[in-house]
Amino acid sequence: MSAHANAHTREETPPAQTAEEAPDAKVIPIPTSDSKRATRLPQDWKPSERMAEWTLEQGVTRDEAIRTLARFRDYWAAASGRNAAKKDWQAAWRNWVRDDIDRGRIGQQARRRAATTQLAWDAGVVYR
Repeated sequence: MSAHANAHTREETPPAQTAEEAPDAKVIPIPTSDSKRATRLPQDWKPSERMAEWTLEQGVTRDEAIRTLARFRDYWAAASGRNAAKKDWQAAWRNWVRDDIDRGRIGQQARRRAATTQLAWDAGVVYR
């Protein structure tokens, strides 16, 4: 086939949309930090209001978010070494939540697994 014939058979790929052009895109702005130094998790740390909303938007229930926050705080309070300090604790929270969702600890997948396990118990499939 000639190059001229190929030009007519190829489908044109639409240009990529920016976040402003894609109305359904959920973009989390990356906050800039005044401090370049990493810090330990402050004892009273909690996700910002926006991060709390984002967590719920990921399909995490309020109860799951509360338990996840307790695990997050305990983990980082007990951590030692240079990895225990972070430059952006809000970003660390997003990564923690995404990881828990991916591993099925929280979110819809975790609730489906719990429901399936309960059904198996109720049906006598799982033995004590």
